[in-house]
Amino acid sequence: MKRVISLVFLVMLISSCSSYTPKSAEARYNKLSNKMDKLMDDVIEEKKRAELEKDFTKFNKGMVEYKKKNADEDVDYLDNYIKKTNIKIQYLRDLRD
Repeated sequence: MKRVISLVFLVMLISSCSSYTPKSAEARYNKLSNKMDKLMDDVIEEKKRAELEKDFTKFNKGMVEYKKKNADEDVDYLDNYIKKTNIKIQYLRDLRD
């Protein structure tokens, strides 16, 4: 029974991560943005900075691919999140240098 529940949870998790509905895109962006705020509160650790840059990049690429695959749908709301994540990615890269 535990395996079935675990499997259902895993499927739900994977499907939620691949969805870019307005609410899910906003929630994922806010989560990453909050992580960035926490990163900036303390001395910046390179490992955490690199990990956050990777997460933002993955999120950004996912939105771009989703937008291309669903061109017939109204996905213009993603433009705002793509723009915001590009800015955050560039900022994180500047912190590396």
